[in-house]
Amino acid sequence: MYSREGIARALGEAKAVSDDGIIRSKNLSAAARSTLVDAGFLLRLVRGWYALQSPDEPGSSTAWFSVYWPFLRQYLSDRFGSDGYCLSPQSSLDLHTGETLIPDQVVVLTRKQSNVTLGLPYNTSILMYMDKTSFPSAMESIRGVNIMPLAVAIVKAPPVYFQNKPRNIEIVLSLLPSPADVSRELVRLGAVS
Repeated sequence: MYSREGIARALGEAKAVSDDGIIRSKNLSAAARSTLVDAGFLLRLVRGWYALQSPDEPGSSTAWFSVYWPFLRQYLSDRFGSDGYCLSPQSSLDLHTGETLIPDQVVVLTRKQSNVTLGLPYNTSILMYMDKTSFPSAMESIRGVNIMPLAVAIVKAPPVYFQNKPRNIEIVLSLLPSPADVSRELVRLGAVS
């Protein structure tokens, strides 16, 4: 059992190194990490990454879902660099439309070799794979995460996205400044001549 003072010191250290509730284990002393994990203040996300949580709600997914996007931003930037990754067309469209549900899986295109699925808490995951040909020449950012521009994501989205999420497609089409943006992207990709 840890003393209140020991927990308070460890929490102070953790808060000083946290970024939106996310903590890299390399930035936290082993003693503070051990104290906070045992006391229930840290949720292990993946090896080397933790999230601050309230010990009053053990087993609750609230802490994870509240730091989901900050974790993705930090983890992907750390692993691939600030311009070395981009969400897939489907995941990009979900962010463009303001989808509020945390997806079971986010698909990430990378510039460097990475073909792996990373399991995350509460049955969520990130599928990362290198795909230089589908990687967009320009990217945008929502929630600090790199995504495809709207017109690019629409053109590259598979037909099943249109079938499964027709409401999102309506929203996306209403967000387009001009239908010509999609036409230009289709021509650029050689989908029409």
